[in-house]
Amino acid sequence: MAHSEADPVRKSAARLRTLLTAATLVLLAILVAERLGYAGAYRPGGLDAAQLRTQLVLSLPALMNLGALWSLRGAAGSAAEGQPFGRLVVLAFRRVGALLAASAVTALLIIPAVARFAGHRAERMIDADISTLVLGTIGLGMLFVGKLVARAGAAERELEGFF
Repeated sequence: MAHSEADPVRKSAARLRTLLTAATLVLLAILVAERLGYAGAYRPGGLDAAQLRTQLVLSLPALMNLGALWSLRGAAGSAAEGQPFGRLVVLAFRRVGALLAASAVTALLIIPAVARFAGHRAERMIDADISTLVLGTIGLGMLFVGKLVARAGAAERELEGFF
């Protein structure tokens, strides 16, 4: 890619990295504040340690999603440094895909069982939320995108060998 074409891509990737950093940190703070509230941190009786453990387990899908955002941040960072098809980008896309897919499986199948075990009322055995299903499917798609980026990187390296 010519240097003049790369600068806008690198600048855009740097902005995306900053946005993903801020989004991940803000969403993590919101998640922590929310779960602390569910565990009683803001009530006069104070924090219930058993509820806090339960809330941590119930947060697993959200934490996996935040991990996916953070991994995507790494891909943007690598592109900002001029390596849009590098090994780190491929690993980031694969990690994003795996985390989103695992988050969906956890949210759909594991969390309802954990919630019932913890004494929370669960109306269904499987929480088939459309958004969760879409995120899981996007995760599978991101695994495929990781393969495409790996092939593009190999092609780029091969072309560079010719010139």
